[in-house]
Amino acid sequence: MSAYTMVAAELEDAIANGSSQKRVEALRRITDLFVNGAEQFSDEQVALFDQVIARLADEIEARARAELADRLAHIANAPTSVIIDLAKDDTVEVATPVLTYSQRLDDQVLVGIAKTKSQHHLLAISQRETISEPVTDVLVTRGDQHVLRSVAQNVGARFSDNGFGVLVSRAQKDDVLTTHIGLRKDIPRHHMSKLIEKASEAARRKLAAVSPVAAAEVRRVLDEIAARLKAENAPPPRNYTAAKALVADMRKLAEIGEKEIRVFAQSGKFEETVVALAVMCRMPAESIAAIFEHEKSDMCLVLARAAGLSWPTTKLLLILQSGGTGGSDQDMAIAKDNFDKLQPATAQRVVRFYQARKAAGAGNA
Repeated sequence: MSAYTMVAAELEDAIANGSSQKRVEALRRITDLFVNGAEQFSDEQVALFDQVIARLADEIEARARAELADRLAHIANAPTSVIIDLAKDDTVEVATPVLTYSQRLDDQVLVGIAKTKSQHHLLAISQRETISEPVTDVLVTRGDQHVLRSVAQNVGARFSDNGFGVLVSRAQKDDVLTTHIGLRKDIPRHHMSKLIEKASEAARRKLAAVSPVAAAEVRRVLDEIAARLKAENAPPPRNYTAAKALVADMRKLAEIGEKEIRVFAQSGKFEETVVALAVMCRMPAESIAAIFEHEKSDMCLVLARAAGLSWPTTKLLLILQSGGTGGSDQDMAIAKDNFDKLQPATAQRVVRFYQARKAAGAGNA
């Protein structure tokens, strides 16, 4: 009698008349027969084993099913129906081996299990060698902290754009998860930016310390955040149209001089002061505006000296440029000392150089 015939006879006897222990023993013998010859079996023979093992597996206790799962999980051509049944088993010890290792589970089955089973089942799936986007989409949506951290550090997991978005969103206040995500080589830049923006200082430091690439991304994102905040908090651009019209009307009646600049500056009229000083320096109002709005006070001193203004008027310009504060008494004393040392001819040369540099820059733009 062949081994197959003996096993078949034993199977029928175990199912019909045997005790639970006898069914377990029969299952072990049939499983031994399959495992030892798995590589040589045809699809038809595997299908036959599938039917036989499935009949016995339904009748045995969880501990024996867990043993069966351990033995079949790593076999590439394991009986499909049996594997699926084991994967769907509510007992975690039974489901975990096949969920983590079996190649017989396709995305449809894995997605179904991930949508309906426990966090332990999801954790087992998150540890598979490779995980496709449809499966990770479910894991990042349903998974708890352990599942999220596990799948995030799984290099064989692939995430859709939406999946990355959910993962990044759920990483807030979880420095460990943030670090796992930030170290992934496949994370898109826009998701990396959001991750770092929402991350704690501790998480940012850890990312920067672990990976030079991540460190560069942290610096880039922080620079972007700083630039955005600066732009958001910046005052609206000044409009010099009315000031130009006023100064033009004044010039029809008299020359613009120090007296007019002093009155404008003392009254806090920024735009009018800038336009009047531009007339005295023979420079475009836009250039003077750029100096007053963006340059340091030293250049303001140069303009005042080149225009032949006195220190009291120059002091009013510095106060206007600083937004009304003017700096400390010490700052003003230093500014006056620099003003006194600066010769008008030197200041005029600096202004001409500034104009030439700006003109060259505009020509190269």
